[in-house]
Amino acid sequence: PPPPPPSLLPLLFLPFISLIAALVINLMAHYLPTTQNLSRAWQQMWPSHGDPMEPTPPSHPSRFPHTRWLLRILAIWIASFAVLWQATSADTLAQKLTLAGIGLYLLLIALIDLDHHLVLNRVLVVSAPILVGLSLMGLLPSLPMALAGSLLGLVLFGLMAGIGRGAMGMGD
Repeated sequence: PPPPPPSLLPLLFLPFISLIAALVINLMAHYLPTTQNLSRAWQQMWPSHGDPMEPTPPSHPSRFPHTRWLLRILAIWIASFAVLWQATSADTLAQKLTLAGIGLYLLLIALIDLDHHLVLNRVLVVSAPILVGLSLMGLLPSLPMALAGSLLGLVLFGLMAGIGRGAMGMGD
């Protein structure tokens, strides 16, 4: 008999789940690099308190004051959707959750780096034992694939450091 058709129910919830992921990632990108509490970061994340992307209010009011905020949320939503869509291609639920978690984690690091030019130790230190555990459980790529990815990263970062002065900081 032919295999049953794939269920569309998880795919129908994917846009909603990715929107929630986008809002949580945006909140964490505002909260983690600062010393403010989570409720203050939540309040500053919304455009009613001014554009969170601008440190000072503009000298002239804009006709579309929240455009940048909306574009940021839309971009994070699209990236979260792409990560979660890719994660649905994995074979087992554990692999799907691993791919989704790592993809959203890397998206968080990218946002913090874009906003603050930092990759926070407290984000990296928490992830290290989790990634080692996932590796020991066989949920991450094999050692040869990990080494190939590391070599590719070294080459790309080396090119950036060689081409543009100041393109790479000491932490990179």
